[in-house]
Amino acid sequence: MTTYEFEHTVTTTATPAAVWAKWSDPADWPSWDEGLAKVTLDGEFVQGARGELTVAGRPPLGYVLTEVRPGEGFTDETEMPGGVLRFVHRIEPAGDGRWLLTHRLEIEGDDELAAMGPMITEDFPDAVGALARMCE
Repeated sequence: MTTYEFEHTVTTTATPAAVWAKWSDPADWPSWDEGLAKVTLDGEFVQGARGELTVAGRPPLGYVLTEVRPGEGFTDETEMPGGVLRFVHRIEPAGDGRWLLTHRLEIEGDDELAAMGPMITEDFPDAVGALARMCE
């Protein structure tokens, strides 16, 4: 049961290839998402790969890539006490050479975990905007 959902979308001229180059390099995620201190991935950027991400001031959290569609998007999940955080990233055509770049959070879990949703997503506009600007 999904207990919290939030997404942020920007329209950009960044190409899917440029965005994919940033998305598929987790060690570089902190360059466009200031809330992340460090991100690692064990192996290639493929479905089932696992890594760790460190949010500034917090201990590392494990994540797994549950869906990988090169040039289109990916989904990663982090298991937490009380449920799971699912981060969905996608780029879709908007027409006229422009693209819709979206980051979405879905929380499936108890009320305590769902209550963390707004805190987790408060920097989505900044992160998605920074990613778009870097790739344009």
